[in-house]
Amino acid sequence: MKVCAFLVIIALVRWSDGLGIDTVPSLNVTKYLGRWYQIYADAVVTSTFERDAVCVTADYTLRKDEKIGVLNSERLKTPKGKGKNITGYAYVPDPKYPGKLKVHLDGVPIDAQYPILASVAKSRGDFNGRRYDTRTKQRPTGAEIKDVNAAVSVLLKHNTIPDPAQDPFGYLWIVNCILYSVIVAFYISKDWKKGDGNGERTGKAKQSSKAKEEFEAQAREIRGKLSKAKAEIERLKSNKKITKKGKKNRLELLRECKTLSVAILVAYMEKQKSRLRKVKRDWVVKLGPPSFSDQHLYQYSVITDGFQVTLFVLARDVNTFKSRYDEEVKEWLKENGFSHVYNKPIATLQSDECIYS
Repeated sequence: MKVCAFLVIIALVRWSDGLGIDTVPSLNVTKYLGRWYQIYADAVVTSTFERDAVCVTADYTLRKDEKIGVLNSERLKTPKGKGKNITGYAYVPDPKYPGKLKVHLDGVPIDAQYPILASVAKSRGDFNGRRYDTRTKQRPTGAEIKDVNAAVSVLLKHNTIPDPAQDPFGYLWIVNCILYSVIVAFYISKDWKKGDGNGERTGKAKQSSKAKEEFEAQAREIRGKLSKAKAEIERLKSNKKITKKGKKNRLELLRECKTLSVAILVAYMEKQKSRLRKVKRDWVVKLGPPSFSDQHLYQYSVITDGFQVTLFVLARDVNTFKSRYDEEVKEWLKENGFSHVYNKPIATLQSDECIYS
């Protein structure tokens, strides 16, 4: 039976929107094209879809349809080891957010911003790959349960499932693997579970978690104000009778807006949206200065997902990065929560012996 390993595409569900992680507010595609050398990845990446990978590169080209062609290449175990690559393309689904690229990789059924490969078993009945305890005392919301069910449904559609009448054990095993993978991805996104196995958290991990909690609290506060303003605008337009809850919300709005009208509330909402975007930028992808070569390409790029579970640090030139930007980037990663056992940077081997495709 084939390996029970599934791409848990968290972008399928709304978890990323709930956390509010955003990419860079602007991206000059021309400065992003060309070859990149992977300098760092994290444990999630190096233990799953880049297991035993060295000399990792990414080549981006501009296609005729204005999508970005993608070629990811690596060598296995040694700089002269077996070559491996995957092709695809990237595109911007919403022009308002040019940094939010989605990636389509050949052989992967769903376009995603950040696939997590949850390798949960090497053969049927093998539980050794399951490092997470999926039990919890914390209760997910109804919306979160709905999201989990949606992710499970999509993965069931895109994997070969045995006929339960012919092979009931095989059917239950595949379904169990998919459910486990999705639940683990959900727990990581909620920061409910850690992958270190001992349940202990370092001081840096606590600091990162505290920063994350502060961010979520700010985001909830701003979204609450947006919701109240929107409700008041609808009430003013329809001239509905105000409820007890509406009176309480109106008092809160009056304290900030002084007077209430549709125009004033629309301006207030725009101000709050601007605040929310600024809050999000504390968790953005980082770009190096556009000073590489006479084409003024970005020197380096830090890529992560909405939950900071996966990490890639790419550079135009390995030696230039190490001499000029390495300490700067590592410090930035520490300050922005990349200190957990699963997402702290792990160096990718790049050497003069590497044979690049």
